[in-house]
Formats: sequence, C-alpha cells, structure tokens
Amino acid sequence: MNKLLQKIVLAFLVSASFIQCQKDENALHDYDLFGRLQAGEGIWKIDSYTDYDNSIASPTKTTTAPEDHYFEFYIRTIEVGGVLIDVASVNIYQGGSVVVNDCEAEKERVVFRLNEIFGGTVWTVLENEPSRQVWSYTQENNTREMTLSKCNCELPVNASQEIGG
Repeated sequence: MNKLLQKIVLAFLVSASFIQCQKDENALHDYDLFGRLQAGEGIWKIDSYTDYDNSIASPTKTTTAPEDHYFEFYIRTIEVGGVLIDVASVNIYQGGSVVVNDCEAEKERVVFRLNEIFGGTVWTVLENEPSRQVWSYTQENNTREMTLSKCNCELPVNASQEIGG
C-alpha cells in the first residue's frame, strides 16, 4: 500500500510540473494579450516600421528604425460617476511627447483609443511572443508593420510632463 501511495504522489508532482511549463499567462486566458504586454515593467521598444502599398502584387517595402519610440502598458484607475474603475492603458512615447490611450489587446488585435468609446486605431497581431511582437495596421492601400521588443529601458520622459499611471 505504501508503494501505491508513493506512485500517486509522484504522478501528481510530475503532472503539476508540466502544468507550470505551459503557464506563460494562461491564467489570463489565451485571448488576453494585454497581460503579456503589461508584464514586468510593461515597456516595449519600437524596433522598426515597414511600410508598403498593399494594392501592388510585389510592393517595395521601406523599413525605418525610429529613435526613442516606446509603448508602456499598464492599468490606470479613473473615476466615472463616483465609481473607481480600472482601465487598460498605454503611454505612447514619441518625439519627446507622451500620449495616453485606452488599450484593448486580444490574441489577434490591439486597439488604441484616444478619447473614443468605439473604434480607435486597430492593429492586427502577426506575431505574438513574450519578448517580441509584430503588428500590422492598414488604411486604404497603405500598410505599416511594426516590430516591438520587450525591454527594460529608461523612458524618454520630460520631467515637466504629467502622464497617466
């Protein structure tokens, strides 16, 4: 009987270790990309933009590497009608300025909303890795692909500027 109990305990421990291997952020469900984006410091550097005309079969693609362009994902608390609510948010750092957007991030899309209830800028998720993302935004014939990498960077903040968070 003692050996049977040992085998049961061993099987339980082995199965528990396999569950941890697949963890990533499954506790937040597979559809919730925001948990991955805000993990750690929540800072992502824009490594490159690739722009092209999507109406052409083999378009010429132009790739640029922006300087000091970052996203900082976090949860901010705001008051609405006397009630405190948590809002998924992103600070967009670009060219010495910061813009705060509401953010909705699911498995296949990321939406930035600047003072909007519906709509916003919708990015399609092409690659979704813990430390690297590739998103695409299309408007008419123009497509922009953006490559982001997770970083522990210093954000380019102007000390006189107040940002959400």
